[in-house]
Amino acid sequence: SDPTTESTETAPPAETAAIADSHWIAQTADHILGVMEASRSTWQMWHVRAEAQRQVRTADVPVERASAWVDLLVDEVLNRRSVALSAPADNVEEPEVLRRVDGSSVYTVAGAALYTSQRILDTEVRLVAAAGRRGGASVESTAVDLALLEMAANGTALDAGQASLVRQMCTSGARVELAIAPAGAGKTTAMRALTLAWTEDGGQVIG
Repeated sequence: SDPTTESTETAPPAETAAIADSHWIAQTADHILGVMEASRSTWQMWHVRAEAQRQVRTADVPVERASAWVDLLVDEVLNRRSVALSAPADNVEEPEVLRRVDGSSVYTVAGAALYTSQRILDTEVRLVAAAGRRGGASVESTAVDLALLEMAANGTALDAGQASLVRQMCTSGARVELAIAPAGAGKTTAMRALTLAWTEDGGQVIG
């Protein structure tokens, strides 16, 4: 049985409405957090407020209560479901005259604080741990050579940097590899060669 249903059956109408409202706020705050996590690794108050406003607009919320509900949602997401990321301390103590009512420095940008979630922090820990591990799948160097030759035969010869990138990523056995280069450096072309080498050696590539 649903304890919320049991409690609302015997509660006065005003209390029943409050329980329903708090249930909606909690559910919607969970949804907003999911939207943040799906689109970014960190967020600011403005991102959460914009999504809260979208959610309130689609709900049957009286106009006079909409602003209060948005504030409740922002508070739920930022203060109860998010992790505040603190900037490194600059060790400067401003005098009282240079502080806002909430104690923050007038030199900080209001609403610029960054937040993330415990799920994202846990994911980053797993990625960092995986980045230090070896023993992953790799491709035979002959398969890499054949893939590079096939690319060249089809009119796409890789330069030395691209070829080195493909060889490193195919043969290192690292669990996590990064390909970092400026736009236009040929990363996409290098990845085509890597995919060719990997699949020709019997592997599977998911893009």
